[in-house]
Amino acid sequence: MKIGRRPDGVWGGTLLGRPVTLFPTMGSIAGSGVDLAIEWHGTGQFGNQAGLLTLSGSAARTAAAMPQMALALLAVLLR
Repeated sequence: MKIGRRPDGVWGGTLLGRPVTLFPTMGSIAGSGVDLAIEWHGTGQFGNQAGLLTLSGSAARTAAAMPQMALALLAVLLR
């Protein structure tokens, strides 16, 4: 995943080797075959039976930069 913000404010780049254009709003990221809903719960811990991901620092706060936070998590999960 290689995505950045263009001078016009739109987010674009590549996701899984395919070009994407993304339009983040409060609570979602959509565009180019992407439709993510973002909800904040708890203290930055995400987990299931397979493992636990704990965010720390500014990433764990509900005020973390949007959409950078969601895109960073997506990049880690797609590895």
